[in-house]
Amino acid sequence: MIRSLLISITLLSATHLLADTKGLIEGNINKKVIATSQNKVEYPSDLDFNKADLNQLWILNKGVEGGEGGGTTLMITNPGTAAQSFDYRKDGNAWHFMVNPGALAFGDTTWATAQDYFNANRQEIRGAWCGPTMWPSDLDIYAIVGNPPNGQQNGSHYDMVHQSTYSSGIAHEIDNTYWVNDGNFGNITKYNFNDAHVPGGHIHIDGEVFRHVDVPYTMNPNSPAHMEIRGNWLYYVNSGAKTINRMDITSGTIGKDLSMTANYGEELATFVEVNNTTWETVVSTGLERPCGLDVSDEYLIVSDNATGEIIIYDINSFEELKRLQTDALSIMGIKFDTEGDIYYVDHIGQTVNKLEGMSGVNIYTSQNHLNYTMSNNTVEVMVENNTDSEITISVASIKDKLIAGSAELGFNYNVTTPETIVPITVPAGEVGSLQLIVDITSGNGIAEVESSIMIVQNENEDSFINTSFTFSSEIPLVSVYDEIEQNRGNADLSGLLSTNEYKDFVEMDAMSFLNYGMKVSGIKTLIWNMGSFGILNSHEHMNFQTLRDGGTSLFLLGDGPYLKAAFEENFNLEPFGASYNGSYFQGFDTGGEFTLNGVDGDAISGGYTNIPGLITLYNNGASAWPTIEIRGTDSESHNVFYHSVSEDSTVAIRNDNGSTRSVAMGMNMYNFTDGTQRNNIFKGIMDWLTYKDVTGIFELAGYEPVSVYPNPTTDYVQFDNLKITANTNIKLLDIAGNTIRNIDYTQTNINVSDLVSGTYFLMVESDNEIKFAKFVKQ
Repeated sequence: MIRSLLISITLLSATHLLADTKGLIEGNINKKVIATSQNKVEYPSDLDFNKADLNQLWILNKGVEGGEGGGTTLMITNPGTAAQSFDYRKDGNAWHFMVNPGALAFGDTTWATAQDYFNANRQEIRGAWCGPTMWPSDLDIYAIVGNPPNGQQNGSHYDMVHQSTYSSGIAHEIDNTYWVNDGNFGNITKYNFNDAHVPGGHIHIDGEVFRHVDVPYTMNPNSPAHMEIRGNWLYYVNSGAKTINRMDITSGTIGKDLSMTANYGEELATFVEVNNTTWETVVSTGLERPCGLDVSDEYLIVSDNATGEIIIYDINSFEELKRLQTDALSIMGIKFDTEGDIYYVDHIGQTVNKLEGMSGVNIYTSQNHLNYTMSNNTVEVMVENNTDSEITISVASIKDKLIAGSAELGFNYNVTTPETIVPITVPAGEVGSLQLIVDITSGNGIAEVESSIMIVQNENEDSFINTSFTFSSEIPLVSVYDEIEQNRGNADLSGLLSTNEYKDFVEMDAMSFLNYGMKVSGIKTLIWNMGSFGILNSHEHMNFQTLRDGGTSLFLLGDGPYLKAAFEENFNLEPFGASYNGSYFQGFDTGGEFTLNGVDGDAISGGYTNIPGLITLYNNGASAWPTIEIRGTDSESHNVFYHSVSEDSTVAIRNDNGSTRSVAMGMNMYNFTDGTQRNNIFKGIMDWLTYKDVTGIFELAGYEPVSVYPNPTTDYVQFDNLKITANTNIKLLDIAGNTIRNIDYTQTNINVSDLVSGTYFLMVESDNEIKFAKFVKQ
């Protein structure tokens, strides 16, 4: 099978061209790569210039562990010039004070980071404990003092207050006052750190927190949401609502005291609500996943993490003036320099880039990630020559790497130039294109491609373009595992999948899935496996609802996410039709042993009784990790397993919303101690999730699947390229295989508007041949 792809490309250059934003709006764009992973750009989220030295551009890295091990910084001095240099640092206790950093902002002598996390001590069961951290700009202190930490100095931070969890945007106002967004409470909050304590100290009691409760903010767990202050206005990305808002930071009235509700009882000088704040939405349309933001005296710029674009608006009228396609794989933070040029970071591409608004070369395509569904295999790379002379383009090299491939079929693909490489000449002021060919021959998976394309501008100057793009084939089943090796080893599902005829699946660690898999369409079933202790090195508040709305059935197992659901405002079990009911610690007195029963007549557990299980014990048996009790929330939810001592102690919930299915199980598969039962239960869950209750009957009989469209549908379906004759018999079946009615073979549009929401089948019999089509009625 051959499918098509569109590429993202950025330009390497060492020439600094003074320009302004107006040049970018006019299309006179020169694109440059300033730094890459070779310079220690490690999954960056944001960037900012040091106000005390504008020759310093600081990059905030989440790091290869997705921020779990603590972020890092990369200081680039004289960025974009031949004299640029790099200074990479990690604080002695970045694990706590810079956990999963989403944003940074510079003050005059300090700077601060916003941590997109719930509990910086990794003790979620104790509740929320995270917030902004203030750092010294002094390079003799930052990441030097307290590295490694000691009894007197816990890293080099100046201050940290822990009252805003899931914060991914921060802006500096004055002195040691910063503003952040609060993903957990859904508002904007002001932090006045006042006097900094000694580097690596712990005295925070002079901190003041002002929570503007009526200024709305909804986070998107898949990208940060940045902010900036200009005059009295704080401009911020409201990512969950896909809008840009602004608030008057001088407005509002002090409301009730919040001191008694402070996380962990943190002592503060002030902790209050603020009411009646003036705010407004300034951009309400045209954004898919707004992320980065910056402002100047004339312009507002916003990056869209979903499209890779930077959108330029007039700062007064908020009229959209220009969309700049960066081709970043995952654009995040953006920043004006003093000349009006724009710097940005590419999180997945691990690059720092610059768009100059003067003569140069701009290279782009319309997409940076493509799910293969078409037969066209030509990749068009568009080359804008914004110089005053002719340039020549040719391909120097192509290399690729597999991110994840199917376990059984593999993932065979090839990326080449056309058979005859003809250099492209692009006259001044014109646009040319270069072709690449992508050929996928078999299997399902995700790959990333890098290419180096040469630009010859004249006899004395040439440069290279680094390309970076991803592509995927349809992936029917993804198994996401915990990248901590111990946890994966204690909960590996690959054996259970393979032995139950689920051999064509893709395994991905959690961070790879969040970076790459969230971009993939066509995932039919996702297993989110938490590991034996419920630990997963990524955010469990990822958007499960988005996946399910997109047609993916979900299997969530482990215990960690359910404990989080008890404490975290934004992590809930609604996509699974379930709610958290509590931890179940039966087994302390029995060495961790417990017994489960199935539910009579249940599609998964019916017929099972006295199922032996074992809770994971540690600390010499003094404590145990529990199984979890959950509850169904609606008529589409059904109990699956319960503890033998009480039918009210439900361990698993299954849910069928008519379009997709889910199973939420508050334990791990390996808590089932009988190997045969474990295998059969797992098969039962997977067969139900993947609709094998009916589809399997057709497949076992050797029937051929065919397609109908639209699918899902609301009123009618049509067969896709299926010849229907007078000898054809068509039956409409429900999910259990029962015949609903016969269909007249002359009907081109098969009316299904009277059906309730759910999954249905059309069975087609003709000339001793039987075919079937599955569709979803919404």
